[in-house]
Amino acid sequence: MPGESGLVHSTHFRPRLAPLDWVSIGHPDKKGDRTGPPAVAVDAAGRGYVFVRNGMGGVSLRNQKVKGGWGAWQNLEGSGVEGKLAAVTGESGLVEVYASGPGGIVHWRQEADGKTPVRTEGVDVAVRPGTLAALATSAEHTTLFFTDTSGDLCAWRPGKKPVTLIASAGPGPVSAVRCDIEGHDCVVLAQRSASGRVAFAAYPTEQESAGAWWTESGPRLPVEATVSLALDEHDQVVAASVSPLTGTLLLARRKDEPGLALTAWQEL
Repeated sequence: MPGESGLVHSTHFRPRLAPLDWVSIGHPDKKGDRTGPPAVAVDAAGRGYVFVRNGMGGVSLRNQKVKGGWGAWQNLEGSGVEGKLAAVTGESGLVEVYASGPGGIVHWRQEADGKTPVRTEGVDVAVRPGTLAALATSAEHTTLFFTDTSGDLCAWRPGKKPVTLIASAGPGPVSAVRCDIEGHDCVVLAQRSASGRVAFAAYPTEQESAGAWWTESGPRLPVEATVSLALDEHDQVVAASVSPLTGTLLLARRKDEPGLALTAWQEL
């Protein structure tokens, strides 16, 4: 109901077992209408961090405490935040979150285990709202992928300048995962293309100058379909797409052969 929205969470403790029931963690403004979609990261100790745009247009956080349970909502401030946030856990186990708005990209990062993320330097760049995706790419850095208003897919690491990687395959966000391809540390990207199919690209991690190119795969997806990448228990790439309207879930896995060849897409 209007003015009575809130966030809920569920925990999945073991593979192949059902998750627990949904439990409320409240509203970043105590009460109100729906805010932005949440972004979630888990630190090295297994504690969840939930970030969400609040009613003032900034970013709020609620995280699990060291001794269990949830802490209070914290306002990380910021203003004019648009679209989805991108939360990520670095190789250090510390949590970071990125947001975009008319002023460009804003970045918050934990300075120590269990501490509240603090705002660091941002970058003044024109970002297409809803296109952020973040990935841990080295011991020192996380990399933010985003589409700029000219339609280029860019990569940015705090402390450096954004780099144009490739023209975006479509209007929506990318999904990114890091994996080994024939002995090389690589980033794999996936995005619903303008044709409706899933487009994949790969390049050596943190070497955007090496370039990348898209290869399309699978059937044409509905406009509302989202695409995600992950690694399975064997550290192999798994790609999935889901349509919120029809509930159709498609899955493809990397083949056991050189390169980035995927199996045929299967409906689950």
